[in-house]
Amino acid sequence: MASVREVTLRDGSTDGLRAVDVRPAGGIHALVLADRGMDVGPAWVGGWPLHWQSPAGFRHPSHFDGRRWLDSFGGGLLVTCGLSNVGPGCSVAEESFCQHGRFSNLPATGVHSEIVMAAEAPRAVVVAGSVRESSVYGVNILLERTLRFEVGEPRIELIDIVRNEGFEPAPLFLLYHFNLGYPVISPTTELRISPEYATEAFTDSASELHARFAAPRPGFAAEVFEHRLPGQETASATLENRGFPPSGGIVAAIGWDTGQLPRLWQWRMLGAGMYLTGIEPANCGIRGRAAELSDDSAAVDVLPPGGERRFDLTITAAVGNAGGGGHG
Repeated sequence: MASVREVTLRDGSTDGLRAVDVRPAGGIHALVLADRGMDVGPAWVGGWPLHWQSPAGFRHPSHFDGRRWLDSFGGGLLVTCGLSNVGPGCSVAEESFCQHGRFSNLPATGVHSEIVMAAEAPRAVVVAGSVRESSVYGVNILLERTLRFEVGEPRIELIDIVRNEGFEPAPLFLLYHFNLGYPVISPTTELRISPEYATEAFTDSASELHARFAAPRPGFAAEVFEHRLPGQETASATLENRGFPPSGGIVAAIGWDTGQLPRLWQWRMLGAGMYLTGIEPANCGIRGRAAELSDDSAAVDVLPPGGERRFDLTITAAVGNAGGGGHG
């Protein structure tokens, strides 16, 4: 009813990449990328992919070049951006920060997994590990991640505890980059966000039609939106494609607490061969560390020495008749 095993990938630029293969019956099957910040790579529900994967693939972190972050952006269901920068690369006080930070290219330590039992039956698969972002004269931030994959229910619970183990205050920039591709995204997909929100275009190319998806086309310019939600609420972003004929519909939903992650960004890329949307709850803006810190109106979260933050997110999905409602 449930299986979990540690694997090492052995081909091309993935060679040596540690991962955890998680397969709960009736749940979401996924590859947790232990050497890529404990992010969630390929993920499926009912045999259908939820994720989008880039041509770069899931490279071993030894291939990472901070000057060319996109060369190692493999996609997958979740890429964690941060912890010291989100947005374009920049320099602050002679220290350089790469685009979207180093986190998704850092190996985890203490990776372990277990099958949780209840009444002599498997109830969930739990995978956990720690990722440290540190340097000699820089930050020392530890993120402890726990992923719980339910058995009999397509649901993942993610809990992150982020702690400043250094002796100086550390600005914390954290964005959860969920990447949804076909068949979740298609011209018959609709995006619903709850609670009520206001939308602002972040890029000049952004249209007002953020909740609908046109057919793929060459030359599409990426669009970025910010959806402004009220604070201290349970929020969700649901993508539903009822027009997906083979399964009678497919749904994927992201849930989070706006008290922990008050900002929501959306990336839409509807190009030929690059067809996806990114749902991105965050605690920060996306202009980069330098711009955010220099803006007195920006609410930058600063972790004091020994301080910590907790972040709770859920990913749910369904196909066929199970996809009708209940995921908002």
